[in-house]
Amino acid sequence: MAALLPELFFPISDPQKTRAMFKACVERVMVETSSYCNRRCSYCPTAQVDRFTKRDYMPDRMRDKIAAELAEIDYEKTIVLHFYNEPLADERICEHIALFARACPKAKVELFSNGDYLDAEYLQRLADAGLKSLWISMHLGNNVEWKDELIIRRLCQLAMRLGVLPDVSIFWSNMVLQAVLPHPTIEIKISHKNFPRFGGSDRAGSVSNVVINDTTKEAGFTCFIPFSELYVSWNGTVVPCCDIHPELAMHSDYRIGRINDFPDIFAAFASEKLVQWRTSLADRSGYRKPCDTCQTKICNPTLRDQVGNFYQAVSDLQRQAAHSAVA
Repeated sequence: MAALLPELFFPISDPQKTRAMFKACVERVMVETSSYCNRRCSYCPTAQVDRFTKRDYMPDRMRDKIAAELAEIDYEKTIVLHFYNEPLADERICEHIALFARACPKAKVELFSNGDYLDAEYLQRLADAGLKSLWISMHLGNNVEWKDELIIRRLCQLAMRLGVLPDVSIFWSNMVLQAVLPHPTIEIKISHKNFPRFGGSDRAGSVSNVVINDTTKEAGFTCFIPFSELYVSWNGTVVPCCDIHPELAMHSDYRIGRINDFPDIFAAFASEKLVQWRTSLADRSGYRKPCDTCQTKICNPTLRDQVGNFYQAVSDLQRQAAHSAVA
């Protein structure tokens, strides 16, 4: 778990404090370098926006600024060059990986992909660029229902293209597939679910054809993402978590702003809107939309209590300080 600091619950603007908080708390930075996705999966909100007929890219100046700022604090956690796009469809992805790997040599550069563009030669270029982690999903098609034989066929086709033998760790018929592909320098994991039947996410209310587990409303479930992660889309839109789509109209009220609206990424993480998200997850009043049906929350009563108790203690200190100032 990332560090819990009082500053997480109060907007701060001091550059030294924002940098210190970011370095201590943020475990994952997601930077989307391009917009295009070659699939329109029904369980993904990208199917509701146009990321299929056009290709947009994060401006180099924005990308370079983010990388340079992470380098300033010697960032050493995880940098994900992906969001609601297919990163391997971008012919410059190896350049982006190399840039962030050089800027933050202690960090782990990671990708999520549908694997459609991947072959042995491409995988080697990703490794040479400095990629350390690759998650692959076995999407079947926009309107194709899960069938065990189709999933296995997709896995075998990918393995043949890469010339490796997958190690299947979990296979629940009509439910879940998890496997590992051996590689000397990249951790490659395959993970896919039958989302309409098992463990899907409604993506902040934007997707309806997935199973929603009502047990996530119970007290033991908690979300820590806005405390420990930062998401920046290809056009600089900052959102509080992975379930908020940066271009979906129904999610417009959930956006934090544009990265260029802030002096740097540290100020974005310390902004008032993200403070409001963190406070709403910690104040014990119950999850509000869109978090009330979120499937990303984890069952960890200890973590939930720890966040809630910490927030309560910080709030009490603030009230005492305000009372003393008035007195």
